[in-house]
Amino acid sequence: MYELVYSENFFYNFFPSFLLIFSLTLVSFYKSNSTRNNLQILGKSRPIIIFYGFFALSTIIFNFLIISENFDILKILKFFLFSFSIISLFYIKFLINYIKDIKINRDKFLILFLLILFFLISILPLSDADSIAVHLRAATHIFFNGLKNLDFTLNHEFLSISNTEILLLFSPILKSDNFGSQLNLFSLIIFILVFRNKFSFVQFIVSCPLILFLISTQKLQLFFGILYLYLFILVFEKKIKSKLEIFVFLFLLAFYTSGKINYVLFSIPLYLYYLLSYKNFFKFNIIVSFSVFVIILLPIYFLKFKYFGNPIAPFFDNIFGSSRIIFQEYEQSLKNSQGWLNNFRDISIYIKPFLPTKLSDATNTLGLIFLLFFFNFKLQKKLNYFPFLLTVLVLATGQILPRYYLEAFLLLVFFYNNNKKNFIFFLQYVQFIFIAIVCSIFIYLSYFKSNVVFNKDYFMKNFSYGYSNFSKYNQYLEHGNVFLTSDGRGSIFSKQGLFHRTSLEIQKIKLDNPKELTLFFKKNNINVYISKDDKYISDCINYNIIENINLRYARRNFLVKKIDSFNVYKIDLSQC
Repeated sequence: MYELVYSENFFYNFFPSFLLIFSLTLVSFYKSNSTRNNLQILGKSRPIIIFYGFFALSTIIFNFLIISENFDILKILKFFLFSFSIISLFYIKFLINYIKDIKINRDKFLILFLLILFFLISILPLSDADSIAVHLRAATHIFFNGLKNLDFTLNHEFLSISNTEILLLFSPILKSDNFGSQLNLFSLIIFILVFRNKFSFVQFIVSCPLILFLISTQKLQLFFGILYLYLFILVFEKKIKSKLEIFVFLFLLAFYTSGKINYVLFSIPLYLYYLLSYKNFFKFNIIVSFSVFVIILLPIYFLKFKYFGNPIAPFFDNIFGSSRIIFQEYEQSLKNSQGWLNNFRDISIYIKPFLPTKLSDATNTLGLIFLLFFFNFKLQKKLNYFPFLLTVLVLATGQILPRYYLEAFLLLVFFYNNNKKNFIFFLQYVQFIFIAIVCSIFIYLSYFKSNVVFNKDYFMKNFSYGYSNFSKYNQYLEHGNVFLTSDGRGSIFSKQGLFHRTSLEIQKIKLDNPKELTLFFKKNNINVYISKDDKYISDCINYNIIENINLRYARRNFLVKKIDSFNVYKIDLSQC
């Protein structure tokens, strides 16, 4: 599927996405600064509204096209997007006018340098595991096939799709596998330009170790996290004055809510906080709230109801569906995966949000600054304990991974106003140096050692999860369908006929039960079995080893590399 859409050329792979997002940035600042613009809303922050408004409207259009199964329209949108992008380039002078009064000192120069490094990382080819297995894979599948007659056994992770995956339809339309990472970075850049006077925020956010993960993934967590911060600022600072601004706020809040299933939990307290702050518009708020629900949220819920039989799949399938095993197992997986419910005795999981517990997790933490800010009770009180509340909501779902606390972290670092050079700023400089070093090493490995500009394939073999392995697996399809114990998830790189380990687990079929495994093989016409040994093969199956292969478990994190050996068995089920 991957090779049918995305370019093998490094430049063609990233440039269409860059052109669209950069052009939209220019339009956002042009519309905000134009003297002919009579629509004066929310002051100087209008570029953020225009930028996010474009993508919110895009998800509405995409959802209706998917529901109506008009995929051909999706495939011809590229022409209109490129036309828009080229025309928009004429507005570059308005962005220049917006930033020309920024005086560059040493600290700002260092941040600019780091942002350039971030950009070079954001345009690298697809690499992170979740994007390969779920986010971009789901968007690409929808682009080709829609969601009709979806095989839940092989694609159960599609059940949790939201407007994140719908928005990633821009990737196959533009034939660019790093649209999401560029969108994450540009959303941060636009926010920095609009709130450029909050220089301490800029320092804290670019020196956060987790930022390296966020600007190199196709999951749009930073994109939606920045939106949440912006919406909170509007309410907290009472920026909303008119009915038009009320509509804009609620429209964007609904868009944020649609970005991921758990965002509903974060949206509810912000929505209630807004209603309490604007009680004089209560009736109007309720009417607009219902309207934006119909416009933004209803399409994605209806889409999931139409194709999955459950508008909030995979959750509560006993209510909406028929308590399907695959839905229930995936729901438990989402709740328990890398969470505290099954690992509450492991002290290291509680440290991870603040400090890495091992070297390979160095960029998977929010940093010690988050810990100091979180227990800054004066700051928490100032923010009406919102960061604390968001953290409790995350913990209540069973999650513990640092990236789930992004919204709480963003609120804390934005509203921290102490400009004194204290221990916190010392930590920030230490983290900044660490980020700069890690970025520099990764860019050296990517652009110079792997020569990604001229050899995208070599880079992906070294850094893209599953890319090298699935290129090997696909070769054995000439013998028939293939079952893998070596990989637990589906992949955008796989071809039809590959069955991974999780396709067993999601049906409560145990790998170590030869009888159940044999029935699974017969049902799915499995002819090739890839495993370390033959201990799970039933006695009635005739088999022989046709090859021994070395599999590389590549990661974007260059500190993690693993090679393992597996046997390829040709199996005969005729005696079973």
